[in-house]
Amino acid sequence: MPWIATCYQCQQQTGISRPFFETKDDFLAWTLLERKILEKAVAHYAPHSRSATDARPCSGVGMAVPKANILLASSTTPDDDPPTWGRQIPRHGG
Repeated sequence: MPWIATCYQCQQQTGISRPFFETKDDFLAWTLLERKILEKAVAHYAPHSRSATDARPCSGVGMAVPKANILLASSTTPDDDPPTWGRQIPRHGG
């Protein structure tokens, strides 16, 4: 995943889904305010292990990234993978 953030459960840098803004205004603010409004976006943790020595899935997988952690999130490909905005499709099954 091109976006990374610190997992609130295991404290590792891990992949997250592309941050998503509910409104165009928030997305435009993100583009105009030098990304200082990223905390208003929503993202979820990608599957990852608890640690390098514990291969069991971290309990944070699939959970929403807390505002404090998403504010510090970054893209590994910033020019190719900006956040998105629009109507969010409800997640099913978890």
